[in-house]
Amino acid sequence: MKKILSLLIIGFLVTSCFKEDKLIGRQLVKEEVGRVDMVAEDGVDYPRQIYFDLSTNQARAFNYRDSWDLAFGCQPENPNISTNPSLLMQVAATGSSEWGKNFNTAVYRFSYERADRFLHEAHLAADFEGTVPKGEVFILDMGRNLKNQARGFKLLQITSYDGKAYQVRVANLDHSSELSFTVPLDETYNFVYLSLSDPDQVMKLEPPKEEWDLWFTKYMERLYDGSDTLDYSVTGCLINPYRTSAALYTDSLPFEQVTLQNADLSLLSGRSSGIGHDWKFYDLEEGYKVLDKRVYLVQDPAGVNYKMSFTGFHDEASRKGAVTFKFIPL
Repeated sequence: MKKILSLLIIGFLVTSCFKEDKLIGRQLVKEEVGRVDMVAEDGVDYPRQIYFDLSTNQARAFNYRDSWDLAFGCQPENPNISTNPSLLMQVAATGSSEWGKNFNTAVYRFSYERADRFLHEAHLAADFEGTVPKGEVFILDMGRNLKNQARGFKLLQITSYDGKAYQVRVANLDHSSELSFTVPLDETYNFVYLSLSDPDQVMKLEPPKEEWDLWFTKYMERLYDGSDTLDYSVTGCLINPYRTSAALYTDSLPFEQVTLQNADLSLLSGRSSGIGHDWKFYDLEEGYKVLDKRVYLVQDPAGVNYKMSFTGFHDEASRKGAVTFKFIPL
């Protein structure tokens, strides 16, 4: 945790270049350029998860994506527990509440948490009937660490929930190293986080839910490969699940000509991947290229509407993962 806190010196924040000035009411509004740094470290691609706030043009927090295994939703009436999709974690429901049973992983179907689900209703949320857990035993494929090494399996059971805290127990697949722990909610946040290597330490990795708009991270998505749809790990931009919405602007107008009058705000959706990953593509000869003519609409938790367009994916040394974008309130 000390490591995480020390890293919250936002060295990757860049605010720069005001290109377009206009008046909204009596306020001078300027087109701004934001940047977040997901550049590889020690051979690890996109190691950071970054939370960005448009209203202040600031990266409000970041963490290394192996900092957590489980995210616990903080809406008392909507319990939700997600595994970490950036580590390729998967979940299998056993259909049994018998904790002491032997479970063969080959028998069960494992599923990834995908972008448009896990921030709202992850696989483990299926254990709840309303706000009451059924106590089903789940098998967690712990995915892979940042060095791409398999992390094995865990058993997990939600033993109680009272709208103020989750009670959960976990163990290895052979029931060794069993742990029980309590995770209290904090409604200031969307989620609080837990690493199973240190379950006594509940972490607040993201900013308070009203203070950020965009989450830059690796996540799982179902994509068509030309013959079938398959699960892929992608890198992109998800939106805050709290009172935030986004959409691709569907007209062909350039960024400079998009206004509040010609932007169809009815397109806005709370879908987590309303921006997503496909503002860039991979060219076999030139590497990643950004679709800089694409314009996105974003409405933040305060109800302010923005237009936004991505401008780059590489830093000055041509390393991928340095994301730049321009935006301005409509």
